[in-house]
Amino acid sequence: MRSGQPYDILSGVDVYGDTLTNARTVFASASCPTVVRAANTVCSPYGAFAATSSATNAANLIPRNYLTMPGLVSVNLRLSSTFGFGGHPRKGGR
Repeated sequence: MRSGQPYDILSGVDVYGDTLTNARTVFASASCPTVVRAANTVCSPYGAFAATSSATNAANLIPRNYLTMPGLVSVNLRLSSTFGFGGHPRKGGR
């Protein structure tokens, strides 16, 4: 058994102009509406996140390791059997 590992929410966009797409995204300024999705806001069970972010809005960044993956349970089972080939030796006389 193992507890879930933490992970970051990444934007997937080159925000800083360094050809890396691993910039963290920011929290959305408004909460998720119940019927219509707000512009540039992604609503999830974990909160409201901005779909676009900029390098100038670093104050509202999502903290590192904000979410945690589900735990892991692993079970290994090994079955074995031994097979023999040929006759069994006789006991006693012929």
